[in-house]
Amino acid sequence: MTDQGASPKQPKVFIAFWVVLILIVAVGVSLLVPARTGPVIDKARHIDLEAAQIHAALQSYEATFGAFPVGDSSAVFRALRGQNPRQIVFLSCRSESVSSDGGFLDPWGTPYKVYFSGGEVLIRSAGPNKQFDDSSDKHFDDYIR
Repeated sequence: MTDQGASPKQPKVFIAFWVVLILIVAVGVSLLVPARTGPVIDKARHIDLEAAQIHAALQSYEATFGAFPVGDSSAVFRALRGQNPRQIVFLSCRSESVSSDGGFLDPWGTPYKVYFSGGEVLIRSAGPNKQFDDSSDKHFDDYIR
C-alpha cells in the first residue's frame, strides 16, 4: 500500500525553506535567552548565528537559481537581500548591519567576506581588530565559519 499524495523526492526549494525557517526560530529563541557570558563570547555566538543564516540563505538561493550569487561579497549580500532576477529576499538584516556598498557587517562593524569553492561556502569575519589577518600572524583574530 502506498501513499498516493506523498512525493518520494521533495524539491530543494522546499527543504531550503524549512532550513531557513528553523534557523529563524533558533535565532528568535536565542534572543529571548539571557546571556551570561563576556562580550567577545557573545559576539562569537552572534557570528555563529549570522554565519548559519548566511549559509541557509545561500543554500536557498542556489536551490532557487541553480547557482550561488556572483560578484564580490557586497554583491553576494545584495543578491541575498533581494537584488536578484526574481527579487526574492533570502536574507533579512537590520539596516545598521548593512554597509554603504551593501555588505553585511559583523558585530565589530566590518563587512563579512564570502568565499566559494565548488559547492562549499566560507564566511569570514575580521574579528575584533577589524582587519583580515594572515592565519600565521600572531595577532590573528578572524572568525572563519
